[in-house]
Order: sequence, then structure tokens, then C-alpha cells
Amino acid sequence: MTQQWKKLGHIFCADGNSATMINYGRMPSVLDLNNGLVRIYFEASNTERISYPYFLDLDLQNPNQIKYLHTIQLLQYGATGRFDDNGITPFTALPIDD
Repeated sequence: MTQQWKKLGHIFCADGNSATMINYGRMPSVLDLNNGLVRIYFEASNTERISYPYFLDLDLQNPNQIKYLHTIQLLQYGATGRFDDNGITPFTALPIDD
């Protein structure tokens, strides 16, 4: 069955949810968890505007209510001179078996 997406407007914006989740909530990538929930990976930034990836889970029956917000960054940024030394932006979430 194909899901029909409905634009809901503003659902989430980082606002000091953790020490590294101070601003934004952008670059969403949605993964269907196949249990009525969707996981949305996104980036938020700290006070130095260094971005980190996070995720939140929404119930498709009530998408304006966040079921779970993961407030610890999923990855650390790289050492100086590396491609990710000034933050990490998630682009596409793909399911991987096991």
C-alpha cells in the first residue's frame, strides 16, 4: 500500500534540546519503520553552528506529537582537515536488514 503524504507544516525545531542540539532541525530524511511509526533523521547544530545528525520518531496517526526524540548526536565530527571536521549532515536513510 502506498502512503499518501500530507503537508503538516512545522513539526519540530531544535531549541536547546541538548548541549549539541541548539538550533534548527533541517535536512529531514524519512525512514518507514513499518509499525505505524516513521523515523526522521535530521541535522541540528550547536552554538558554534557545527551540525550533528539526530532522529525522532513520529506516529503516523498523530504526526504532530513526537513519540521519541534522540538528543545525543549519532556521529561525532572529524578531526581538523577531514571532510567532516565542521559537522555532519545526513542525506538519505536506508533500511539495512539485521
